[in-house]
Amino acid sequence: MAFLIGITGHKRFALPYTSFLMHDGHNFVYDSGGKAQDKMKFNMRFESEVEKPHVIRHSNLKVSDYESLSRVEYYLLPKDAKEHGFIDEVVADLDQIL
Repeated sequence: MAFLIGITGHKRFALPYTSFLMHDGHNFVYDSGGKAQDKMKFNMRFESEVEKPHVIRHSNLKVSDYESLSRVEYYLLPKDAKEHGFIDEVVADLDQIL
């Protein structure tokens, strides 16, 4: 969720030592079979109806790029995040934006 929150905003900044991680989340299912299936259905629906459109809207990723990256642990440095449109600017320190 931190990634989804971090790419939202009118102006998005990162410090030079920031790291980003786009991934499909972690789920631990310890429940009955039916409840586990319900959670999986919800997770799949959340990804297609909320997460995917949100990432596409707040970046310059194409749908095909998102689909190939969404199932892996995709780590980015600030320059990579800027290239993908996840942030607008890398700043040297917080005083530049405060």
